[in-house]
Amino acid sequence: MVRSLALTLSLCTLLGCAGPPRSREWLAQSVKSRTALALGSGSADAGVAPGVKLEDGLTADEAAAVALWHSPTLFAELTQLESTLASLDEAKRPANPRLNNLLAPLDPRQLALVLFIPLESIWQMPSRISAATFELEATADALVQVVLDTERAARSTHADVVLAQDRVVVLGRASAAWAQAVELADARAASGDIAPAEADQVRAEWALAEDALQRARHELTMSQSRLLTVLGAPWATLPPVNSTALALDVKADLTMLQTRALAQRPELSAAALQVNAAAARASWERSRVFSLFLSIDGQAPVGSLAMTFSPGLQAELPIFSQNQGGIGRADAAVMRASHRYAATRLAVLQDVLLAHEALARAKTSKEAAHRITGYLEHAGEAAASSFKNGSESYLVVVEALRRTTDAQLRELEVHAELRRAEAELLRSVGGRTLLEEP
Repeated sequence: MVRSLALTLSLCTLLGCAGPPRSREWLAQSVKSRTALALGSGSADAGVAPGVKLEDGLTADEAAAVALWHSPTLFAELTQLESTLASLDEAKRPANPRLNNLLAPLDPRQLALVLFIPLESIWQMPSRISAATFELEATADALVQVVLDTERAARSTHADVVLAQDRVVVLGRASAAWAQAVELADARAASGDIAPAEADQVRAEWALAEDALQRARHELTMSQSRLLTVLGAPWATLPPVNSTALALDVKADLTMLQTRALAQRPELSAAALQVNAAAARASWERSRVFSLFLSIDGQAPVGSLAMTFSPGLQAELPIFSQNQGGIGRADAAVMRASHRYAATRLAVLQDVLLAHEALARAKTSKEAAHRITGYLEHAGEAAASSFKNGSESYLVVVEALRRTTDAQLRELEVHAELRRAEAELLRSVGGRTLLEEP
């Protein structure tokens, strides 16, 4: 028994000395390899994120870099890694022995000391370490997914700001065009070419355009505030946001992208590791059927401090309870983790499909929207010229300006949809480097 106990203690010591399979450095390297972006330390004086230069405006790539470098919401989630590391450290340590004694020689009774060593915590240690290790790996992989989600949020919110900025520009031009139409309508009404009521109709359209412009300006302010929150940047106001060309180069078809996602998506890997962790916890629960203590009993004769020691064992007899409740809950946890893995796998496949189709749809609509805008702009210029010369009524101008503005706004929406689809596809596959592989 002594030899077996020594062997168990040696094995536990080796397990306890092994380094953790996941760490903050591992997390930072995994993020770097997937996104080509650096993960910040969460320090208040971290400075500007690497590669970010605001002189030419904040691009989508720079917004993602700032979010991964500064976002307090992200770093609050990353503290889960330290928590699971602490749980692993706790699993590597056996339970403390207990010492029972009388307060002799202050007490006139016989001096007695009893040391209890919980042996079950030693032979259960491999199962505890296995469960805690799988839990750590699952948490770390899930945190990589959190980082990818943060990157997507930064890119999507950046696209919203770009859209809001461009809407203000388009609606500003539309309002100016309506103001010119009002001047022309007033001039023609003053000369008697049209009725004053017709000029009032143009003026009403101008008022609607001004209201739309003001609403767009408020929406721009709100979208800028949302982007500042997502970035967690130490700026009082958002720097200029720059709309850059899309840099996404998808070289694989849908089937290949889904295959890569199943192999590399950290969320799916975390779900698989949770199954292993649940199975390890089930094994641990089965080892807890027996409770065994090694006791070392020391006693001294009355009036003497010279003690003699004798070893013994204390065991809990599993007569009424064999830890059925703990084992049943652990087995249910294994089933639940297995079903969650299956559900996560289906969700990953759907994420890739939806993002891929959204990107293809936006690319198709981009070309069509650009052509439609060009046609309607030419038609609007012709209508305005005809109205100025008196050959067309204000109704033609109203309809032309409305359709031109709607087409321009629609083109902006398609561009924003394209940027959001790109951000979603980056996230759904598991990172930019996986998406752009040949």
